[in-house]
Amino acid sequence: MEDKKELFGFSAEEVDLIRKTVGKEAVNEYEFRRFLYRASKLGLNPLDGTIHLLQRNRKKPDGTWEKTNVIIIGIDGFRAVADRSGKLCGIKRDVIYDENGRLKAAWAEVYRKDWEHPAREVVSFREYCQTKDGRPTGQWAIMPEVMLKKCAEAGAHRMAFASELAGIYIPEELQQEETEIQKAEEQKATPPEEAKEPARTNGKTRSRGKEAPAGESSGRKAEPHAAETKKEQKTAQNKPPQNAQEPPEETEDKTPDDSIPFEGQVIVVGIPRQDGEEIVVEVYDPVSEEQLTLKTRKADFKTEDLVDIKGTLSGKVLYAQSCIKVNGVEGRNMGKVTVEVTLAHKMFNDIIDGVETPVAWVKGKDAYGREHIILGYGEHFDPVSRLEVGQKITVFGAVEQKKGAECITVHKLEVA
Repeated sequence: MEDKKELFGFSAEEVDLIRKTVGKEAVNEYEFRRFLYRASKLGLNPLDGTIHLLQRNRKKPDGTWEKTNVIIIGIDGFRAVADRSGKLCGIKRDVIYDENGRLKAAWAEVYRKDWEHPAREVVSFREYCQTKDGRPTGQWAIMPEVMLKKCAEAGAHRMAFASELAGIYIPEELQQEETEIQKAEEQKATPPEEAKEPARTNGKTRSRGKEAPAGESSGRKAEPHAAETKKEQKTAQNKPPQNAQEPPEETEDKTPDDSIPFEGQVIVVGIPRQDGEEIVVEVYDPVSEEQLTLKTRKADFKTEDLVDIKGTLSGKVLYAQSCIKVNGVEGRNMGKVTVEVTLAHKMFNDIIDGVETPVAWVKGKDAYGREHIILGYGEHFDPVSRLEVGQKITVFGAVEQKKGAECITVHKLEVA
């Protein structure tokens, strides 16, 4: 069969696996093949987690919505593509604050060896920040400068290397767009036939029912409509509503048909709130680098706690069967710090999970002159070992005591 053939340098087995995993959100075969083609041209393998295909909602000129695909890679992927071109000769980026000390914007410049001037992008905090009820959420609440600088740098890379990166985005650029789409869909009116229904029932809205004949006038008695409304309300108690007005969270909670097993640690980034019998809170998954909505029956954690979860994942909703706060079990707290590296290229061996493990570490000072030791092992060993004296870094991780000093074990590292 055609889908078993080699495509754009990917073997038949790879194509089949990508189709069933990373590429399963392709809206059609053409979008799936375009994804493989772009991945091949960029020298990235979707199975390595370096490039992703997401499904988005796009508003058409007639006001209706359609499904489309967008390709995303991390900011490190943008840098790798630029570096492989052989034309990259520098990157600069920073943030801009207003006169009241509030974050206003970020800018980035990408320099090419064959260009006289850099590609420069300026992005507004107001336009890109992901919010809920008017307040930043997720990583935008924890490290807004880092998030905004990423967006600015991605835009500058697209300008400088348009033939390679056109139409490709980083996740941080799409989060606010997703929020706006969700708001629009929540506020979206019912279909025209149902939208007229309240006028025919003297102000009484029906959850379901047949449309009144167009020729009926307001002179018709209201009792049949009231009786019908009561009957439908009674039916609704025994049958889940299926109309467009049903909150999406309720639908996902009742029918998580696409759920997959989830076992791992997440970081609490929101404030837990009661929703009926459940506790709902926004969390951050360091592995997928996505913000998820956690639903659980019990919760004794707070913002920035590290929580061990076992449960199922349906879309962006995480249903917990068990929640264990790692802080309380291992005496660790989550923290974030921005430092300038003062000592680099250090290493020692430590016993981690019963195995002797090499750990890279650097020392740095924050804006208040306090010293911090930054530790990196596993996937974070190389990034920490490559840091140089004078670099400014932002670290989010577990704060604990090691060898008599307060240290932060890296969960996420950003280099300014």
